[in-house]
Amino acid sequence: AVIFLICTGLGSMIAASAARKVILWVALAGYLVIALAGDLLPGWTALVLIVPVSIATGSFFPLLFERAAKNPLGVFALDAVGAGVGSLLAASIPILFGFQFYGTLALLIFLITVVMDHWFHKSVPPSISA
Repeated sequence: AVIFLICTGLGSMIAASAARKVILWVALAGYLVIALAGDLLPGWTALVLIVPVSIATGSFFPLLFERAAKNPLGVFALDAVGAGVGSLLAASIPILFGFQFYGTLALLIFLITVVMDHWFHKSVPPSISA
C-alpha cells in the first residue's frame, strides 16, 4: 500500500510533463502483460510491471482538476462517486466472480480510462497556467 501511494504521488508530480503520455501507454502494456501472462511471471516481475500503472493512476487527477477549472466541484463530485463505485466493485466483484474476472474487469476499466484521458486532454485546450 505504501509503494502504491508513493507511485501515485509521483504520478501526480509528472501530470503536466510530456513523459505522462508515454507512461500511460507503458502502464497499459505492462497491465496487458500481467493479465495475459501473470501466472507465468515471478512475483517481482509483476510488481515491477504494476509500478507504471500506479504512476499512471496518480497522473489522472491533477491535470483533470486543472483543466476543469470552470466546475471544480463537479469534478470533485464525480471523483467521489467514482471512488465509491470503485470501492464497492473492489469488494464485491472478487467475492461474486473471483479474482480472475476482477483482474480482467480492472484491465478493461484501465484501458477505457487511458483512452478517454487521451481523448479528453486532446480535445480540451490547455489552461493559462499550463
